Amino acid sequence: MVVHDLETQVQTHVLQGARAGGHKFHVWCLQAAHGRVVSGGWDCKLKVWDLKSATCTANLVGHSGPVRAVAFDGARVVSGSWDKSLKMWDLAYPASPLHTLTGHSGPVSSLAVDESKIVSGSYDGTVRIWALAGAPPPCIRTLKANTGGVLAVALDWRRVYAAGKDKKIRVFDFAAE
Repeated sequence: MVVHDLETQVQTHVLQGARAGGHKFHVWCLQAAHGRVVSGGWDCKLKVWDLKSATCTANLVGHSGPVRAVAFDGARVVSGSWDKSLKMWDLAYPASPLHTLTGHSGPVSSLAVDESKIVSGSYDGTVRIWALAGAPPPCIRTLKANTGGVLAVALDWRRVYAAGKDKKIRVFDFAAE
């Protein structure tokens, strides 16, 4: 991964290399917050990078398939994988995931998180909404979204959006229900 300063347009860091703690294969997803970047890769791992030092500060190991989606708020990481699961991590205790969320019958392709919920999209064509509270957080709703699979999800204060292989974006409005 290459890091550029947007003001000067100068490359500041390259985050790479298995010897430096980096990924051994393709990087599929990343999310930045509070001076750190979390990346997920084909090697089934997540890496936490400090942008000031350009070093890998934590390896999050627990998925058995490539990591395809990540959400990060500075302290907590949620990851989605081809192993059909989501994992929640607390960076204060990165040795193992806090929770593993299961229910999708296909690879998890996308994630969105707000202050109260996690939304996951999967190649199984569904969107699952998980309450962020709970141990483990429960799935509170499953939506049939896109035939052929969900490729991207987003959410705002009252809607969930799902884009899929069927070339459609579905909008689920909770205020109308």
